[in-house]
Amino acid sequence: FWTLRVLLGFGFVLYGFFIFMLIGSRAENDKAARAPSTTKFFTLDAVCAFDPKHPLKEFRTFDNKDLAHLANYTIAHCGECAYCSNPHDIQVYVETRKTIAKKSKQCGPKVYFGSKGDVSDCLESKIGFTRDCTNCWAENMINTGDKCLFTCLRTLFSGFMAENNVKGSGEG
Repeated sequence: FWTLRVLLGFGFVLYGFFIFMLIGSRAENDKAARAPSTTKFFTLDAVCAFDPKHPLKEFRTFDNKDLAHLANYTIAHCGECAYCSNPHDIQVYVETRKTIAKKSKQCGPKVYFGSKGDVSDCLESKIGFTRDCTNCWAENMINTGDKCLFTCLRTLFSGFMAENNVKGSGEG
C-alpha cells in the first residue's frame, strides 16, 4: 500500500513541476511579445563578403550588396562581418548545417551547470568553430538560458523543435 502512496506522491510532484514549467513558459513568451521589435537588426543593407580569387583572405564589410558586387566580391551573409565571418567558420557552418543544432544542444546543460568557458569548450569540441566564434555562440546560449529557462524546458520535454533545420538550407 505504501508503493501506491509513493507513486501518487511522485505523480503529484511531477504534475506540479509541469504546471510550474508551463506557467513560467507562458510568462516568458508574454514578456518576449512585449519586447521591442528586432527586425531592424535583420534588414540591414550592409553585407559581409569575400574575394573569390583569394577565399582565404579576411572577409570585408560593404555598405550594400551592390558595392560588394562592384568589387567582384561574393556575399557570405547579410550584416557586418563579425567573429564568425572567416573562411574556417563559414566552412564549418556549411558542413554541419544538418547537425549543428543537435550538436549545440548537447552543450545546453553546461549553461546551467558550468561556466561560459565550459560552454565554449563543449561547442568548440562538438562543432569546431574558432574560439572567437565559439564564444559568440556560448554567449547566445547563456543569454537564451537566462531569459528562456521555462521555454527551453518545455521544448525539451515536449520534443518540440527536436529537428529545427531551416527549409531550403540545402537538406537533400
